[in-house]
Amino acid sequence: MADRVVIDIWSDLICPWCYLGKARLDRAIELSGRADDITLVLHAFELDQNAPSQTQSVSELLAAKYGRSPAEVSVMEERISSLVAAEGLPWSSERLSGNTFDIHRVAALASENGIGMAVFDAIQRGYFAGELNPFDNEELVSTAVKAGLNGESVEETLASENYAQAVRADEQLAGQIGISGVPFIALNMKFGIPGAVETQDFLASIVEAFASE
Repeated sequence: MADRVVIDIWSDLICPWCYLGKARLDRAIELSGRADDITLVLHAFELDQNAPSQTQSVSELLAAKYGRSPAEVSVMEERISSLVAAEGLPWSSERLSGNTFDIHRVAALASENGIGMAVFDAIQRGYFAGELNPFDNEELVSTAVKAGLNGESVEETLASENYAQAVRADEQLAGQIGISGVPFIALNMKFGIPGAVETQDFLASIVEAFASE
């Protein structure tokens, strides 16, 4: 039996299914009773590496990406918002979308300091709650600092190319193991879980990972 399980998580900030999936995973970890024996490792994944730096509303993005009408986009948002609400998470449809590369670089800085998941979760929660525009550097720095990072380090990262290689390495690894979408979760790099599955499914996989050699 395994004494410790490492859970690798590939995620993108603007992905609502990643937001939902992480909440379900957190709940499964709590239910497992083995939280102290589980290590979470965050990995970067950009849904659109060519996304422009200029932001646009999520509704505009979805309409253009999927060729949907405003009414159809609203139905799409209502579906995910109801699932998110069932997990007790805040939600706002008044969100912006843009290039997430710099946000991933800040998360990589946080990971180097041992708080990658905490910083990413704080940014993502603020984003989906409609309380944070993470594409604004001042707001991004402020949120990262509140989550435990040094402000000067975050500012230096944003003003440079620091951690760009770390982000690309995560994405290259994703490609090597066949990850084409997020969320994607791997337990001890043996059990792969694509998508925001139900809490009980995450729990079953955690139990299986501990039971394996």
